[in-house]
Amino acid sequence: MKNIIVLIAVTLLTFSCSTSDDNMDIASINKTQLEATWLLNTAELNGQTVSSSYKIEFNPLARTKFYYKNPTSNTTFGPDAIENGAYTLTDNVLKVTWDSSDPVNEITQYQIIELSSSKLILKSVISGEGTLVETYTK
Repeated sequence: MKNIIVLIAVTLLTFSCSTSDDNMDIASINKTQLEATWLLNTAELNGQTVSSSYKIEFNPLARTKFYYKNPTSNTTFGPDAIENGAYTLTDNVLKVTWDSSDPVNEITQYQIIELSSSKLILKSVISGEGTLVETYTK
């Protein structure tokens, strides 16, 4: 009977220690790698290609800028729309508190799926729309 209980305990422990593909190694997050200018490579909302910020900047003072194209027609663009904010990085969670935003959207939370010296992948959930995955490169 003791052997069966030990076998069940070991089996449960083995399966409960698995990792998720969505979580990067927390120890590998290096804030200085985030501090750069990143250019959008791809953006997908629920697996469908969409437009997003075409450039983002993170500086050492925990400030960020997200740049968006500002279409004035189907073929022309006005000045870029720029959102400024402060960011915090805890484990693989990036939180941006926007300088000017309505109270419902003042904080955006991203999960960092990948961060290397040349690649940044962010995942966020947009209420009522789905999951957005953005890939940026330097």
